Amino acid sequence: MILIYFMLILVLIGSHLKIYPMNELQFLSHFFHQTCLNQVPSSENAQMALSALVCGENFSDRNQSRLYAATGLIHLFVVSGSHLILIQIFIKFISSRLLNLKSKWFILSVLFMYSAVCLFNPPVIRSFIFLSLTLYLRHKHSYWPRSFILLISGLFCLFLNFDFIGSLSFQMSWLAALTLEIHRQKFKNTNSIFRQIIFYFIFSSSFLALGFPQFSIVIVCIVLTPVLEYILFPLAFVTVVFHIFEPLFSFIILCLNIVLNALNFESTLTQVSVNQLITVNWIIIVMCHFWIHKGKLKS
Repeated sequence: MILIYFMLILVLIGSHLKIYPMNELQFLSHFFHQTCLNQVPSSENAQMALSALVCGENFSDRNQSRLYAATGLIHLFVVSGSHLILIQIFIKFISSRLLNLKSKWFILSVLFMYSAVCLFNPPVIRSFIFLSLTLYLRHKHSYWPRSFILLISGLFCLFLNFDFIGSLSFQMSWLAALTLEIHRQKFKNTNSIFRQIIFYFIFSSSFLALGFPQFSIVIVCIVLTPVLEYILFPLAFVTVVFHIFEPLFSFIILCLNIVLNALNFESTLTQVSVNQLITVNWIIIVMCHFWIHKGKLKS
């Protein structure tokens, strides 16, 4: 509990002093980001998806972005925690099996460089800090609850850049991690349908800003998310490095778009102020943490 108070004080100090440590690395980040974009194949079907998946670039085509938002799959094309975890697993395998390196520091170095490739965007920074703190604690044989590490990581992100407090993507990344933790702690015996329903309702306020999707996207997410998450992202990485795989990636994206367009999902846009939604999201985040940590704070 003392650590939480200490982090809150740091956040308040950072907000008043306008401390932005990550800004000192922006020149390096822009260089890595542009290098990544230059490496992406210039295929009409695959370029935007590859740039989003690998380089952390926003979609330039609003119709494409709305299609993925309406079907609940936009999170697959936003580099965040799940992508960093996949990179961590791959790097751990490479470093331990092939390079014979001490994997912890090598993993952190690669993840930090990849965070720079993605312009140190809020979801990536939050995920990087969470993974770094988790690896450090394991190294010290100290096993904090995942929910507590999640809270400390989020607060430390706000200390690094208090402007993240107005970032919807930062909130959605935090909410996604919270939802997984809620499901793991409170509803671990339920099925994947129930987990997607939790996602749908916790993200309701965020949907008001992005376009409120139909409830039936829950089924689409259950069917497509596991397949795409473990195929699309790794294949995108391989394609950027080895352009010979570009036709295969383009074919998969083309088929995906055809299927999603055929499903004819629509999202309802609202006129609600984004600032109001951000306030609501912070209330939801605080309430979720209170629910998870209730009865555990003293320990």
